[in-house]
Order: sequence, then structure tokens, then C-alpha cells
Amino acid sequence: MHEEQVSKPLNAIERERQANRIRVTHIVLLFAMLQSATLNLFAVSGSLLPWVAVAFMLLSVGSAVAFWALYKFDINLRWEHKDLSIHQCLVVLVIQFGFIFLAPKLTILFLLAALVVFAYGMVQLDYYHFTVGWLSYTAISGIALWLVRSRFDYPGISTLQIAMLWAFLSLILAAFVLARTQSNRLSSQLSAAREEVAALLAKLDAVGRHDMLTGALNRRAMIETLDSELLRAKRTGHPFCFAIIDLDHFRLVNETYGNGVGDVVLKTVSEVSLKLLRALDRFGRIGGEEFGIVLPATWLDHGVIALNRLTKAVGECDWEKIAPGLNVTFSAGITTNAVNDTSEIIIKRADEALTKAKQEGRNRIVQAEEELPDMPPIDID
Repeated sequence: MHEEQVSKPLNAIERERQANRIRVTHIVLLFAMLQSATLNLFAVSGSLLPWVAVAFMLLSVGSAVAFWALYKFDINLRWEHKDLSIHQCLVVLVIQFGFIFLAPKLTILFLLAALVVFAYGMVQLDYYHFTVGWLSYTAISGIALWLVRSRFDYPGISTLQIAMLWAFLSLILAAFVLARTQSNRLSSQLSAAREEVAALLAKLDAVGRHDMLTGALNRRAMIETLDSELLRAKRTGHPFCFAIIDLDHFRLVNETYGNGVGDVVLKTVSEVSLKLLRALDRFGRIGGEEFGIVLPATWLDHGVIALNRLTKAVGECDWEKIAPGLNVTFSAGITTNAVNDTSEIIIKRADEALTKAKQEGRNRIVQAEEELPDMPPIDID
């Protein structure tokens, strides 16, 4: 069960969390290496037994590498609790305070190292785990200081002063981590607020680009689509088609059956069109009962074929189910892009073709292309 979960691709949030865990482990590993180097300098100077420095290096660096491997190879994702920060902090705590007994003269160094590493690792924890970690640090450091109080080997250090040092370090840790935890919480809240705003803006943009009744693109969005497609055509040289369809005698439908039935007709035509057209095609309502269609990478004859399929699909709808005697057809004008076209020009040309379709009796498709410029005669003599 757990291995199946690991085999699935991680979502963006979990992948970012895993990357952040690895970054924290890199910091812990770097700090362990620096502290090990410091202890080796003490060993070279004769202030520390060499084997103690080597043992510390093996344990501190080795444990950091082990946690890095758990994160790097996603082994931690097989477990219920994926974040091992508290476990890593506790390991650091045990190692640092354990070596207080082996090198009591360097107690301050181990206490400060434990404080820094532990505080850095705990900033990502929630309040419950922070409390557990802080109490662990406080308890273990207090026990360690008490047990080595006679071996502290610093002149003028009394039991009271050791207790004051312990209390100071514990309070510093608490203050630091609480401040960072609160900062993280505010950052998370700000991030969540940004996501909500982004989602709201996306929703507003979708509403601003779509017709409220049919769900199709609105006129503004269709013009933007045309502008974008014209730029693409100029860049790539690929043709595209633009068509305007107009429901035949739609005013009569409203007068006979009511506006409610008219709305159902508009929504049905939109649903049929969106279902039939390709994923890259764009369909929108550009006025009352008029709809526009952008057909990218499409020659004019292929665009006419697509409109014929749509004519057939609309005609095969069960209009009788909506209202007895109801029948819906449409007229269409279709054109293709030309060299100097703008969205206004191509809409005008498609609209002229639509007007011709209505004049010829409706329920038909008329195509239009920009006329080629007159060329001077070629003298072949």
C-alpha cells in the first residue's frame, strides 16, 4: 500500500515540501561538518582526545547523510508521518548532549550547536511538535548540565550560574522558534490569501470571457482569439477559418414559444457545437442569436465541411422534446484569413457571407475569400 503511494507522481505542493526538507538537511550537514572541523582543531591543540573528535564526526555527519538519503530517495514518503524534522532534531540533540560527557570542557560549544541546529530544524514544526521539541531540549540539556557540573572546568562557574545558563538557552530557543513559527504561520496565511485572490481573479476572468447564458466565449473573448490567431497565422503561415452562424427566424421562436424556450435553444446549440468541434477550435456568442467559430489550421474547404457537420448535428437534435413543432436551423458565413486582415476585416467579410446566406433562403453556408489584387498583364513577347 505504502509503495503504491510512493510510485505515484508527487503533486507540486508535496514535491516542494520534500525539496525544502532536503534543503534543511543540507544546512544540518554543513553545520555538522563545520563543527567536526572545529573539534578536530581542538584535538590537534591537545584540548580534546582525537578519538572523540573522530567519533563526533562519524555520528553527526553520518546521521545528517542518513536523513538526506531518506528524503532524496523519497523513503520517508512510505511512512504515515513524512516529515522527519522532529526525529532529526532529537538525533542532533542526543549527539550534542552525549558528547558533553566525553568533552565537558566544550559544554558551551555543544549547547550552542544544539541550540542553533535544533532551532533551525524546528521552525517548520507546528505548535504541538515545537512544544515536544522544546521540552526535550530543555529536559536533556538540564540533565546533561547537572551531570557534568563538577567537570565543567571553567573558573567561577557555580551550580546557580549553570542553572541560569540552562534557563537562558532554553528561553532563547523558545523565543527564536516561536517567532519563526509565527512568521511561518503568517507567511502560510499570506500564501493562502494569494492563492484565493488568484483563484478569484481567474474566476472573474472566466466570467468576463464567457457568455452567462450559454457558457460559450463572449464577443470580447472571440475578438481576442481572432487577434491571437491572426498573429499566429502571420508567424507560421498556417491558414485558419472564421465563421458566423445565425439561428434562422429566432425572433419567431421567441414570439411563438417564449423567451424561456429561446434560451434553451441557444444553450442547446452551444452544447452541440462545443461537443462537436475540436479541442483547439473556439466557439463564442457574439450577439443575440449569432455565434462565432474560429477554426485554427484549417483550409476554407475543410471549414465548410466542419460547418456542414454542425448543420447536421443541430438538425438532428430532438427539438420536439423542447417544444412541439419546434425546428431549429442556422445560416452561416465562413471565410479564411488574408495577408492584411484584422479582426474587424475578417468579421466583416464573414458577416457579408452570412447576409448572402440569408438572402439566398437561409439554412445554408456561404463562403467568402478576399479578392486577389488585380495584376498587370504579362507581356510574353
